[in-house]
Amino acid sequence: MGTIGSILAGIGGIIALVGGIMFLIVVFKDSVGWGIGCLLLAPLSLVYLCMNFQSVKKAFFISLGGNVLAGIGYALVVSAAVDSVGGVDGIKSGLSDAMESTAPVELPAELPSE
Repeated sequence: MGTIGSILAGIGGIIALVGGIMFLIVVFKDSVGWGIGCLLLAPLSLVYLCMNFQSVKKAFFISLGGNVLAGIGYALVVSAAVDSVGGVDGIKSGLSDAMESTAPVELPAELPSE
């Protein structure tokens, strides 16, 4: 499942990137100022999206679909990783073993003076 998740995450990331580039192309065609603003300030992209939804809806939905696909892929990767260590109980026991095996650090009573 981890391999399939990695593939889905990669493909989803590429699709989201293409949607983002399409969005910026539409914005730059409208106005160079808006384009630079959306490129440098992410919240401005949301403002542009709300103001000009009809012109950017295709790019938005492509990007949204890619992000959903990437999220599903990441969830599959994490699920496979958790299963490989014995589930949540395996993670908890691994953490408690690691905490028990570390020796306490002794701090000096005073700092050395120079």
